[in-house]
Amino acid sequence: MFKEIVHYFRNPYKSVEELKRLQWQKLQLIIHHAYNNVPFYKKRFDRCGLTPVDIRTVSDMLRIPVLTKEELRGAGYDILAKGYNPSKLKKSTTSGSTGQPTISYFTPRDWFILKYLLKYRAKRICGFYPVIHKVIIVNSNPEDVVHMENSKIINKLLRKRSISINQNIEQHLTVYKRFKPDVLYGPASYLNELKTYLLENNIYWLKPKLIFTSGEIHSKQAQKDIESVFGCPCYDIYGSTEFKELAWECPHKLGYHINIDAYFVEFINGSEHVGENEEGRIVITSLVNRAMPLIRYDPGDFGMYTDSHCLDDVNFPLMHSINGRSVDYFELINGRRIAPFTLVVALHDCVSHAVKQFHIIQKTSDSVVIKIVPNGQYSPIVEENLLKIYNRILGDDVLTRIEIVKKIERDRSNKYRLVKSEYKQEQQNITRGYH
Repeated sequence: MFKEIVHYFRNPYKSVEELKRLQWQKLQLIIHHAYNNVPFYKKRFDRCGLTPVDIRTVSDMLRIPVLTKEELRGAGYDILAKGYNPSKLKKSTTSGSTGQPTISYFTPRDWFILKYLLKYRAKRICGFYPVIHKVIIVNSNPEDVVHMENSKIINKLLRKRSISINQNIEQHLTVYKRFKPDVLYGPASYLNELKTYLLENNIYWLKPKLIFTSGEIHSKQAQKDIESVFGCPCYDIYGSTEFKELAWECPHKLGYHINIDAYFVEFINGSEHVGENEEGRIVITSLVNRAMPLIRYDPGDFGMYTDSHCLDDVNFPLMHSINGRSVDYFELINGRRIAPFTLVVALHDCVSHAVKQFHIIQKTSDSVVIKIVPNGQYSPIVEENLLKIYNRILGDDVLTRIEIVKKIERDRSNKYRLVKSEYKQEQQNITRGYH
């Protein structure tokens, strides 16, 4: 295992050619493994008239059907490789915030690589030192689970502490003051909420050295606001329950470095790969998880990649942006299709100084509601400017209404879904026969 750890820590600094060669070798191995050992993929390939030797180039990957969440849930244990007992595997379950949850299984070795090693590697490049730096992780676990985590000897030795997002900020401040964290790790919306609370209550003593966010869309302006108040860098991470950490920001923040020694990531439109800086559906193949290989899995996200290179020695390729989940794209009566990221950036750039929280909801094909929790700088002029910007984005035939509220509730996974298309969800439910 020590040699493997060294291998993974050296990978970011290998040449582009070496990394591509390593990624392709791992891709070939996992495809052969899945075909020979996973009943689901044997049937899938046979139905398409494919064998692993037919996948010789990147373009050949398009011949393998994309794996949807519905197919994954319906596969049962057929998606597991032969010889693996589910009861002896690590298990990870999605929140099911947009439907039924999915379950992923990992061997202990693969779990260590994906859950811990890759995460630490990225954070180390950003300046994090375990044991030296005290860490507070904000998660959605119940308080009793958090208490159990904090009582573990390993977390005490690593100087790592968890707090539950179900608690209020006053309770968190008590922990912060006593523990004095060097690093904060949590959802961007929580850090924004904490930032607002600190400003409103003239609290200046909470000064971590690093902040990491994940799990939600946020704009560069929101990230800069967090950095300004806390006085330290803030880095975003892109991941999922099915895969763990997929891509991450380094100190240069020119995009998200993709962990290509653990994942093969495609950006597609229909049955074709998109070009640089073109929006595409993100499709992922895990190169590490042998117990439950996911080949060309669609997590429901859209994004873009860039051929630009980072300014440091890290040669992992860059994702330009993550534009949001397909289920939350606004499909409007005028034929426009608007990405969640576009809506969030527009609101942040216009009114971030005057808003504590917000929630953008598509009600119908021609109506949108923006729920806003205002602060003292909110005014009719701010509201007028926001409506003008959204009118330009959505079009004259879409009515945008602003609703002032006292609080915005989190979803079932305890996240703030900044953008939600209730209309699209309703259309999908009708199609599936849920009405």
